[in-house]
Amino acid sequence: MELYENKMGVHTFELNLRLSGFDEYRERADQLYQEENDILSETGKGVWKSDGTIYDYRTCGIRLHLEKADFVWLKLVISPRNLIGDRNPFGVTEITLQTAQQLTKKIQAFLDERKFPYQVKQFQLSRIDLCTNLLFEDESMPTTIIRFLNRTPPKGEYQRVSFSTAQTEHGMEAYEKNVHSYMIALQQESIKVYDKVYEIQKNGRLSNAQIDGGLMRIEITLNREAISKWMRKNAVSGVDGVGLATLFSAAAQQIICQKLKKALPYGIYLQKGEVKRRLQSAGFSGRICADMWEIAKMYHLCKNPKSARDRILKFVVGVYRHPKRQYRELMDRFEKIGVQPVPLSKKDPEIVCSPLICLEMLLGLFPKAGVSGVNV
Repeated sequence: MELYENKMGVHTFELNLRLSGFDEYRERADQLYQEENDILSETGKGVWKSDGTIYDYRTCGIRLHLEKADFVWLKLVISPRNLIGDRNPFGVTEITLQTAQQLTKKIQAFLDERKFPYQVKQFQLSRIDLCTNLLFEDESMPTTIIRFLNRTPPKGEYQRVSFSTAQTEHGMEAYEKNVHSYMIALQQESIKVYDKVYEIQKNGRLSNAQIDGGLMRIEITLNREAISKWMRKNAVSGVDGVGLATLFSAAAQQIICQKLKKALPYGIYLQKGEVKRRLQSAGFSGRICADMWEIAKMYHLCKNPKSARDRILKFVVGVYRHPKRQYRELMDRFEKIGVQPVPLSKKDPEIVCSPLICLEMLLGLFPKAGVSGVNV
């Protein structure tokens, strides 16, 4: 296992500028259509309108959305690797000061080419995707990890987001998407773990990069509310959108690890017998150990973590005065010993590491004894 290209950084980010009103919307729309044939399309796409939003996807690395609703917004979705990089769809961009200057120059040229009277420094950062790729020798490891993430209960207010047959053309397509991707979200942020090779193949995009093994992407998306919260926490002000993206890129490792720890139980996945042995040797009282073992059995039997949690609250901790509090306390004890509450099946490897454990091992933050000291 290794960190692909040894990078943690930015996938895409979005810059927004609020326009004065509908008159300005019409002016910008007229300019886009008038200049449509004068600007070379690098992507083969042009300018089109759908549900009041005008799209301009002619430039590789920048997608323009001109939106009107209660307010009028000019949005630029920036893909650094496509705009100034090698356009490797597997790659991640580390935005440095030099890179930021290149991005600013390219974005300004994009605006000037369309005769838009704006400067890049006027735009604010409204969304950013921080990500990294984990490369495994075993090409099936990404889907194995995703399979167990789908059975693992998220922490706090995070909610599982999955594909339904209503969102896709066929039921099998929804099934395949859920097999190859995992997503949980709050209102202001989301965490996605997915099989990057499958995603590239599914979208029909080809790459010169050769991938031997499995490639799993971990992607953290922060919207404007989460970005503003991070700025207040770190006393950041007076920085334009591209400059702020540079700061987030530098903090990518810390943010990705923090969000994973906040959202998902901490620990490694083990076979049932090893889970039981770890519980018995942890020094817990007999009653607590028995309750934790019942929780592990429930999560082993139930495919849906929400159904498992409901059954645990009713049949395992329902006898306590505060079942939900007792449930949280028991789950915290699983984290204390570094073991996931979802046991592996017999067909699985002896150990499966969660995404955070994988990252910590690669970054030298996880004690190797926690993985090697397993008796099955």
